Amino acid sequence: MSLYYIRRVKFIDDQPRIVEDSYMPVALFPDLNISTLQKSKFDYVEHEKGMLIQGSRQEFTAVDSDEEIMALLGMEKSHPIMNLRSISNLEDGRYFDYTEAWFHPNAHKLAIYLSRKREHRKPVFP
Repeated sequence: MSLYYIRRVKFIDDQPRIVEDSYMPVALFPDLNISTLQKSKFDYVEHEKGMLIQGSRQEFTAVDSDEEIMALLGMEKSHPIMNLRSISNLEDGRYFDYTEAWFHPNAHKLAIYLSRKREHRKPVFP
């Protein structure tokens, strides 16, 4: 299987804040190009390719930053940074994107609301 390897550095207020490495199958996206990747990959998949995205499994962890990622994020000294690994699939079950991203420590906050409504509680196991 042939894959595109895509590295994007995303800026917030003119500062590099996210480094994103993605892998996408060439067979599903033979017309993928740089101008497409300057926008949302998911918007491209849904609106330009007409594919239905079912969802993404995402895993967040804190990791030690390496020199290359630190340089791309404009960091001078090593700090733990947030890492995201995500695998996305279409409604028909095909995987179409694997992404690993690193976030500048000053750029993001993760907030979650957990409902405790008893009538909606069901055990969920990974």
